[in-house]
Amino acid sequence: MTTRLSVSTRYLVLLPQTDHIGISQLIEELPERARLHKVLTKVLADEQMSDAGGFILRTAAEGIGPEEIATDLRYLKRLWTAVSRRAEAAAKPELLYEDLPLHLRIVRDPARTQIAGVSELG
Repeated sequence: MTTRLSVSTRYLVLLPQTDHIGISQLIEELPERARLHKVLTKVLADEQMSDAGGFILRTAAEGIGPEEIATDLRYLKRLWTAVSRRAEAAAKPELLYEDLPLHLRIVRDPARTQIAGVSELG
């Protein structure tokens, strides 16, 4: 349990209680970091979600375009709206949201082709 809420998709993490935009530290190239920040900022404005909270662009976002980010944003908006409604209706402390089980998170968050400097065989 936590009071530092976050909700993840493949490319984004929503941090509803902040207004910070962050980028995974595993994305090391400065031009790519700047591009992703610019794309997310534009998509947030286009989707009228500039006040939706903070976001972290996950490592999987490297190289993706605005459509993929917009799709994740729309999903997070629907999900957070549902969680917020459940919170307002809750009569007592209760579970409002639980991330996907491990086997589905593995499908959503595929492993990088390089882990700790070991390249994919083949």
